[in-house]
Amino acid sequence: MASKQDRNGKNPRAEVTRNPADWDRDYRAGRWTYLTEPREQARLAVAALYVHLFGPGAVLDVGCGAGQLFHLLDRARVTSYTGVDFSAAALETARLDPSVATLIHASAETFAPAAGERFDSILFNEVAYFIEGPLKEIRRYSTFLKAGGALILSITRARPEGGSWDAKMNTLWMALDEGPWETLDEVFVNHRASGNSWRLRAFRPSVGT
Repeated sequence: MASKQDRNGKNPRAEVTRNPADWDRDYRAGRWTYLTEPREQARLAVAALYVHLFGPGAVLDVGCGAGQLFHLLDRARVTSYTGVDFSAAALETARLDPSVATLIHASAETFAPAAGERFDSILFNEVAYFIEGPLKEIRRYSTFLKAGGALILSITRARPEGGSWDAKMNTLWMALDEGPWETLDEVFVNHRASGNSWRLRAFRPSVGT
């Protein structure tokens, strides 16, 4: 999921919606087709690289939208892909290989894997700012990791909520800096034409936590 942007990557209105019906309407209207355009590919490529480096195998993509990440994953390194999104329309537009990919209609807060199911990598795909308590959910999802698995966080630095957006995400980053988390790698991705940028981090619970 991403912030509401126009085709030039700007944010025309200060709004972040948690209403699935709004997302369904926008997906059906083609508002999110820009997620397949070049300006989004660099940050998705970094996310895919982090999967390959730190959590190859079973992948959980939270806030998967239409499954854009899936198309950048190396099938030789990914045994299964599970995408979760609360927009039914987004999932309807996904064109993924059903022999590898499973799509689940659920919010980030309500999703839970099948009993005993664990993942090698769990990606929070531009979804953290839509979660009321993102750190709480990251902690919960960390229990769904296999031993040695990785969490991957991608957050746009656009500001549809102004200061409140910044404060919420800054608080999250500070909490992840303080532990109990081990940072595996982190990058900032900038897109010149749109002026947008993203922060991506691969991390896992510290040993013994």
